Amino acid sequence: MVGKAIALFLVLVAIPALLAGLIGKKYFLEIVLENASETYDYSLKNLQSQLAHELLETKMNAYYVYLDLDLKQAITRYIDDPIESINAQRFVESKLENYRISSHFSNVNAIKVFGFNGIKCLLVTEHSPTLLATNGYSITLSMTTH
Repeated sequence: MVGKAIALFLVLVAIPALLAGLIGKKYFLEIVLENASETYDYSLKNLQSQLAHELLETKMNAYYVYLDLDLKQAITRYIDDPIESINAQRFVESKLENYRISSHFSNVNAIKVFGFNGIKCLLVTEHSPTLLATNGYSITLSMTTH
């Protein structure tokens, strides 16, 4: 009688509960893996979009500095007068200061300018007090030919 009760318990309760648990676990794992995969794909697409935006912003800011005709003229023309050289240096520093306060340059850590005529200027922005910052970028404008 006890053997029949155990067998009946196994057939009616334990085996169906075990099968239901195994089937439920299988479906649960499939759902978790599917959601994890979707979340991973979404994160990668979001990261790709952010990187593309940052690269475009970097490129546009670099072009903006490079295409500044007044800045290019100040660092490429020959200057033999020391006072004129100081004025040109101050002009370049003023231009870079204007870039620093511009919201378009909020991710720029530094702007470095090296002129054909010896003018050199480095502007470290308030967004990054050190050139060793891990976020943002720097723009280097080097004019070596006339």
